[in-house]
Amino acid sequence: MGASVPCPEVTIACAGEGDDQSLNSALEQLTYLALERHHPGWEINDGACGELVIDVAMPSFVLDCQLRYTATDDHSTDL
Repeated sequence: MGASVPCPEVTIACAGEGDDQSLNSALEQLTYLALERHHPGWEINDGACGELVIDVAMPSFVLDCQLRYTATDDHSTDL
């Protein structure tokens, strides 16, 4: 895995949107959209964690997500 690089303070002009936003804000929004699309319900149960890995040289975006939940396995047997 490559080095972690801090997100530079850059403002992005949103065409047709009217509101500019920072690169950090745009990446955060992309991450939440990807979570909702590929891991719906990530925010429920026992929580989740992960990271968005951007490889500019490849180019690729990889969303690593670890979902946590408590499971039970109940049994009842008449003898």
